[in-house]
Amino acid sequence: MKLLVILSFFGITAMADTYQYTIEGMSCSGCKNMIKSAVCGLPGIKSCEVEIGSMKLISEDGKTLDQAAITKALDELNKKNKEDYKIAKATKVDEAKPTTAKHADHK
Repeated sequence: MKLLVILSFFGITAMADTYQYTIEGMSCSGCKNMIKSAVCGLPGIKSCEVEIGSMKLISEDGKTLDQAAITKALDELNKKNKEDYKIAKATKVDEAKPTTAKHADHK
């Protein structure tokens, strides 16, 4: 019984989704701040980093990012401010992959 409890404790780890976005139409810090306020507060987002031209979102553990809600937030921002922000590219990032260069551990 103890083994089952221990295995279930370590075996049920919900991973978060991480996406990197390329955003067209974002060209200044004002744009960056508007997008940050429109998107970063959406439900299910644990972490949000916005730079000019890009955005990285991480979902809450065990949740999937709602791509439609993110697009809708940008569309509403466009209508409100007469802007033309678009997601040019959305890439799911595998956080489990090592970030070191190939064969970097060999000396």
